[in-house]
Amino acid sequence: MKKLVLILAILLISTSVSAHQSKEDIINGYRAELEKCDQNRKQTAHEAFSTAEMIESAYSAVDCYESLIHKIIDQQYTKRADEHKKALTEYMQASYAISNLVYQTTDACDTTGCGTAKVVIGKSTAANKTREIVEDYLRALNANLTD
Repeated sequence: MKKLVLILAILLISTSVSAHQSKEDIINGYRAELEKCDQNRKQTAHEAFSTAEMIESAYSAVDCYESLIHKIIDQQYTKRADEHKKALTEYMQASYAISNLVYQTTDACDTTGCGTAKVVIGKSTAANKTREIVEDYLRALNANLTD
């Protein structure tokens, strides 16, 4: 919970997008926030000693990525923000579901079985998919914003 509050504080404290910013400044600002999410994810994953901590690291990363996506939506897609956020939620739920199915229900398991390592891989894969959505928004903004 402390990590989530820290992540949200970082996102809120960051400079808000103004009408006077160039396209490059806007994209770079979002990329800097994405990098903060990535750095936090790397650090918490590295410090995790248990499966629960590893899974929490993935969830924390998803929370950070989701907060960033919401910020982008709120600032750049105001007319259809609710639609975007609803679709994002559905996508994230589907990402978790499919990632869990892919990694946890295979017929072929290694000698140790299909245990907790597979759960961590599934959660990390879902976090990667959420991060990809951030990249999708940044690519779209880069293509659509004008200076």
